[in-house]
Formats: sequence, structure tokens, C-alpha cells
Amino acid sequence: MRDFQSLLLTLVLGVSFCRVSAQNTFLIKQEVDSEVNLSQIIRILPPLQDKEAPPSFQDIIKIVDTRWVPYTKAILHKPNQAVWAKLTLRNELNHDFDGVLKLDNRYLRQAEVYLLDQKGNFTMKKVGNQFSAKNTHAWAMPTYPKIKMYLRANEQKTLYVCFHQFDQKTSLIPLELQSKSGWNTFVQNRNLFQGVFQGMVLLTLLYNLYVFLLSRNRIYAYYLGYLCCIALYFFNFVGFSAEFVFPNYLRLFFDLYLLATAFLQIFYLQFIRLYLNTQRIHGFWDKVLVGWMAVSLIELVLVEILLHTTDNFALVCGIHHQFVLVEAVLMMGVLFVWRLLKARMVNYLIVGTFWVCLGLAIGIFKDTYDGNAYFQVGSLMGVLCFSLGLGHRAKLNEKERIEAREAVIKVQKESNEELEHRVQERTQQLRTTNEKLTKIHDNLQDSIRYAQRLQKGVLPLENQVKQLLPHSFVLFRPRDIVSGDFYWVEPISDHKVMVAVADCTGHGIPGAMMSMMGSTALTEIVLNRKINSPTEILIQLDKMIQVTLRQNETNLKDGMDISICLFDFENQCIDFAGAHHPLYYFYEGELKVYKGAYRSIGGNYYDTEFKSHQIPMQKGAKLYMFSDGFQDQFGGEEGRKFMIRRLKKRLLDIHQEPMELQKSKLEKTLDAWMSAGKTSQTDDILLFGLSL
Repeated sequence: MRDFQSLLLTLVLGVSFCRVSAQNTFLIKQEVDSEVNLSQIIRILPPLQDKEAPPSFQDIIKIVDTRWVPYTKAILHKPNQAVWAKLTLRNELNHDFDGVLKLDNRYLRQAEVYLLDQKGNFTMKKVGNQFSAKNTHAWAMPTYPKIKMYLRANEQKTLYVCFHQFDQKTSLIPLELQSKSGWNTFVQNRNLFQGVFQGMVLLTLLYNLYVFLLSRNRIYAYYLGYLCCIALYFFNFVGFSAEFVFPNYLRLFFDLYLLATAFLQIFYLQFIRLYLNTQRIHGFWDKVLVGWMAVSLIELVLVEILLHTTDNFALVCGIHHQFVLVEAVLMMGVLFVWRLLKARMVNYLIVGTFWVCLGLAIGIFKDTYDGNAYFQVGSLMGVLCFSLGLGHRAKLNEKERIEAREAVIKVQKESNEELEHRVQERTQQLRTTNEKLTKIHDNLQDSIRYAQRLQKGVLPLENQVKQLLPHSFVLFRPRDIVSGDFYWVEPISDHKVMVAVADCTGHGIPGAMMSMMGSTALTEIVLNRKINSPTEILIQLDKMIQVTLRQNETNLKDGMDISICLFDFENQCIDFAGAHHPLYYFYEGELKVYKGAYRSIGGNYYDTEFKSHQIPMQKGAKLYMFSDGFQDQFGGEEGRKFMIRRLKKRLLDIHQEPMELQKSKLEKTLDAWMSAGKTSQTDDILLFGLSL
């Protein structure tokens, strides 16, 4: 179509302001703002015989006109041979003509243009993609082969063009003439159109980059790659890359062209995979897309190898165009397959891809610079459809997230209601159970308090102890309400008093039961059986505990540790015997320890005999009997036991003081020890002190 328009314009111009002379001279009679096709008047030198050497320019200008044939009738040379063309231009304007002569073929690798004036002088200019921009006669769009054409008024010049390594059809060697103002208008329109196009792509790219940074969704990353390839492809195709980026390496134009088209397809296919979620919908067709990407990479490698080995971009471009057209047809077919598979929102891809493929096909079949505009418009329509699809997809995803969130909230609400109902039921059950437990606890506490009163009734009264032993004290602290420790004080005769300090197995109610048993047994042995010897009392007490608890049958090991003292004030003597419990005897600042037998009462597994200690009463002496509760109490800054050595030291420090003051200081020492360690009472505590 474009060739037809150019031909029609040439005919009209030929009638209106120019004519062709007998020597095929193109006459310029008015400004040529639009392109004028000169293909109809150029002449071609027929191929020379193979034996002839390649002619030089001096040889060419000597060849008579009769050997030159019209371009439309010429039989071109074989590929990689030089082709000579000839054209005469004459300016019949009353002013100079300043214009551009375009060879109009970006596939042109190398050509030499000789301008011969009427005086026989000539200049030579090089064009083609094998030269850098600084070595070519080009000032804008260096990939567009052209030279400046300047003719003074009534000046005539003859052009000789030598096309090296020619491999094109005859219809692809047009020469077009255009004034400089027309060329400048063309360049300005190109810049405006490309600026608008690149600006729209850039805005779309920035928006999707912002969305990608917010969402971190890979689909936007591949879409950004697709947009970058589109922008790069057209930036390169219209000549901006060769004009501004690599003007000295024009051949990079072709490499960039192939890379941009190949990766555009790869990013597009990956975008489709994520957009349609093809892995989940259908595994086979997803593998087809993956294989297709691999084929695109292989095709890129092959055409790059072909380009750099043959240096024939026209051939490479033709092959690449065929591959791209096949890709377009297959792409539409695959998208319709996904439509049949009921992929969500595939219609956006179908419409967008249709516009891209339509513009691409028109651009390839026209194979001109202007034909590229169709591809650009189709690409913009595709970007618009893809962006709408992404927006709709994001909207649907958000709607699904909201629905899923609402469903989760509903499930949570139902679960909470059910849980609340269960909690209420459980709370009611716990309340009922708690009321029962409270009642049981109150009853138990009442029973324990009653047991405490019984235990207090069994233990000697404080005033009774004071009457019998005026200079004495009892430090008694049960861990619980009732105690497993007990003391027993009874007068034997007018001048004899017996004192026992015992620590039964356990504490609390079990210990209290053992203490009641032990106190009752002592009463039976001493008062009823009239046994006054501490050693014999321990023997009888051991037998009674074993019999009462049936330890031969039950194998119970419960019993007690006990110390017993018989004070004979008439004979000034103390008879002491103990089971695990010692007697501390202080006199004149010195401590003497009388140890009990290394065994306990009860258990039925001891062979050690009880030993009696006869101790003379010495005026001013102090003696102490105690359970293990005091020295085993945890506390202090390190949370350790009080230990027997601290108890000895404390008793040594205070034994000279009045008995009531000693009791007070011992209680303060115990409280301070537990407070420092922030501990509670570990065991029942019992300590008896007497001053003789």
C-alpha cells in the first residue's frame, strides 16, 4: 500500500512540477516536502562476468548509458555481490534545494554513494549499519540509511550507488527524496509520537512497580519485565538507542532488537502462567507454556548465532518474523484452550493478545517504518487490557479475601459462642464443685480445729509446766493447725518430774495422730505401768507403737524420734535417754551434747539398744531438747537450711539470759531467717529449754 502511494505521488509530482528527461534525469521544480519515490528512474548495471575484476568508480563512470538498464527490468546479482545503481538529479528551482535522499532500508549493511557534478568532481559518502554514526552521513535516526542532498539553483548531479553484499529483492531498493523541512517534520512527529507512547508505558510501569513493592506479588514483577521489554523494543526500533546510547556501534541495534522481542515473549508467557494460575488448573498446558519459553530462548540463541556468522540481518529478521507470527497464532490458540478450561478472567488476555498480534502482523507484512505504528497501537491496547485484567483480578482477590475473612469471622463467632456456652456450663459446674469443695474444706477445717483442741487438751498446759518447772520455756510452732511434734510433762513423785520431746513421722493430721498415739502411750507406760526409767520407757514405747500399728503385718515404718529426761530434784540427778534426739547441756559457757541412740521408735528394724545418761544437776546449768524442725528450716538470702551449727551458736549466745528472753530471741531469729529467704515454715518446730 505504501509503495503504491509513493508511486502515485511520484506520478503526480512528475506531472505537476518535474519531468524525466531522455537521459532519465529527475527534475526538481518545486519543494519536495513529501517523500518522492525515485525507484522508477534509477538504472542498474547488469552483472559482470565472473572473470571480470570488480570495477572501480573510475571504471563505472566510463560505462556508456546504453549498458545501464531500468531498475524494474534489472536482474540482480547473487547474494554477497556488489550492485551499482545510477540516478541523475537536476534542480530547476530559482533557489538552492536542501533535502534528504533516503535509501529507505534499515537492513542495508553497506553502501557507497558517489555524487558527480557537471564539472566531473565527485564526493563519496558511506551509509549502512556496518559503520558507526560518526563515520556515516547521518544526523538523526542513524539506523535509517540516508544522505544529505544539496543542489544549487540549476545544478545537476549524478549519483552512483554501490550496494555491497546485496541480498534483497528489487522492490526493497527504493530511493526517496524529501526536503529538509519535510524530513524535520517527520523527525518531530516521530519524537512526539514516541514520547507519548513511552510516557504511557512509563506511567503504567511506575504504577505496577508501586503495586509490586506493596504486594510483593510475582505476577507484577513479570508484568514489569513485559512492559520494560515493550518500551525497550520501540525505543530501539525507532532509532533512539543508536542515536543516543550507542551511536558508534550501530550493529548493536539488531542484537537489542532480537533480545527485546525474545524476552518480551518470555515475560508475557510467565505473566500468563501466574495470571491464570495454570499450574493449578491444568498441568499439561502449563508445561506447554514452560516449553514454549524454552523454545523462545533456543530460537534467540540460534538467530544470534546466525546473525554473527552470516552478518545477514535481513535473513535473520525474516526467520524471526516467521517465528513470531507462528507464536502469535499459537498464543491465540492456547488462550482459547484456557477459555475452554474456564480459566478465570482469561477474556482480558484474549482481547489484549488479539490487539498485540494484529498490530504485530500488520507491521511485519508492511515491513516499513510506518508499519511499526500499528504494532505500537496494538501493544498499547494490549497493555490497557492486561492492566484492566490485573485490576479486575486484584479486585476479585480482595473480594475473595473479604469473603474468606468474613467466613473466618463467622466461624470464630460461632466457635466463640459455643465456647462461651461451654464456659458457662463449665463455670456452673466449677461453681457447684467449688461450693461442694468449700463445704468439704470447711468441714475439714472444722475437724482439724477440733483435732487441734483435742491435741491441746492432751499436751501439758503452759501454767502446769510453769508450776512444775518455773525456769523453763516451750517454743512450739506447728506447721499446720495440728502438729506431729509433741511434748509431755508429768510429775512422777513429789521430787521427780519427767519431760519428753518427740517428733513423729509426718506433720498435719497424720503427724497429729501419731503424736496423740505417742502421748497416750507415754501416759500408759509412765503413769499406769509405773515405769520411770527413760531407757525402759523407750523400750516399752517402741513395742507399743509396733503392736498398735501392726508393723509386723503391715510393714509400716512410721514412728517417732524422742528424748526423755527424768529430773530427780531430791538426789540432784538427771536421767536422760533418747531416740535420735540429743540433749544440749550448757554449764559455765561450755556445751556438752548427750546423744540419743541412733535409731527411732517404731519400724521394727533396729538392733541398736537405748542408752541411759546420768547427768548431775548443776546450779545455773541450761539444758535444751528439740525436734529437727528448727535446724531444717529453709531461709536466709541463699535459701538454705538453718543447720545445727547455727542453732548451737545461737543457743551459746543466749543461754546465759532469762528463759523467756531466750524464747523471744529464738522466735525472732527464726522469723528473720524465713523472711530473708521469703520461705514458709517447712516442718513442725519444737524446742524445750530449762534452767536448773
